[in-house]
Amino acid sequence: MILKTAEDEVKIIQMVFDRYIHTNDGINGVANYLNNHGL
Repeated sequence: MILKTAEDEVKIIQMVFDRYIHTNDGINGVANYLNNHGL
């Protein structure tokens, strides 16, 4: 089985982890950010 990644999805996932780890937003803040930016 070969896994393929969509580059745009990878960037979003990296951004989610970065915001969660490096800000005080928490999971709700990350969810709000995603919703506010249409992601």
